[in-house]
Amino acid sequence: MGSVQAPAERIDGPEVTSTSAGALDPTELPDLVARVESIWILFPAAPVDDPRQAPISADAEASLLRLVGLLHEHPSVRIEVSGHADTMEAGTYSRHDTSQARAYAVKSFLVDHGVEPERIETRAAGVDEPVDTSTLDGGRARNRRVDFTVLTR
Repeated sequence: MGSVQAPAERIDGPEVTSTSAGALDPTELPDLVARVESIWILFPAAPVDDPRQAPISADAEASLLRLVGLLHEHPSVRIEVSGHADTMEAGTYSRHDTSQARAYAVKSFLVDHGVEPERIETRAAGVDEPVDTSTLDGGRARNRRVDFTVLTR
């Protein structure tokens, strides 16, 4: 199976600045939201013996480090990390466990890189919010992801 590309990230767009004390300039809010919410972290299929494993690839780490930078620049921003699974992931554990493991793995990465844990909520979407068909390998691969929502500005 070939590699699957996430949507183009707009992380390198116009610089978003903070006002004093890290408060976000309201005129720049739409750009920051677009930059954060355009990031997808894709995962390989979960191992059948323990789908709670959620290894983060080197490509994903690069995207997450850019997200860490944005969150450090804007300390008032909180995010939701949503884990997703594909319909073929099964085994001893539920797809909910698999998607939750992905969200937790990403939250752990962010916290390990200095983002305060109280700024990050996690959510397990399971298979309920696919972005592609689950009938083909490529579609299932795009559904195995973590995405982000800005909660507070």
